[in-house]
Amino acid sequence: MVQKAEARTVYDELVVGDMAEELLSRQGTLDLVVSADVLVYMGRLEYIVGSVGKALTEKGLFAFTLEAWEEEEGEEGGKGGGGEEGWLLRPTGRYAHRREYVEDLLEKVGLGVLKAEAIVGRRDKGEAIKGWLFLCQKR
Repeated sequence: MVQKAEARTVYDELVVGDMAEELLSRQGTLDLVVSADVLVYMGRLEYIVGSVGKALTEKGLFAFTLEAWEEEEGEEGGKGGGGEEGWLLRPTGRYAHRREYVEDLLEKVGLGVLKAEAIVGRRDKGEAIKGWLFLCQKR
């Protein structure tokens, strides 16, 4: 993937490494962080979202997508952090998150939600997978 991205010559910099560590090395320097179809591979989001909060400049923006774990879904077929944790590992290998869990976490790290929109994040075997698109701003 990185080689394909390099070939496009549209990026100032491409980094291969741990996302949270890279963000922490850039404290207060980023105006925008975009995480499309990345956080679906993480259960607990405290560390990564906290790292984003530290990397952003004042009024910096964070846009990201998640798979939605909705109340009516229950915990059937999933495992991990459910209930109090606010996230669930699905049989697909991707995580779904409760909106309330995400909003509480964003508040704790000083990111205000500008927009949270329900989306279809992907299709899996023809089935629409519900998700969220969040746009947040550092306070």
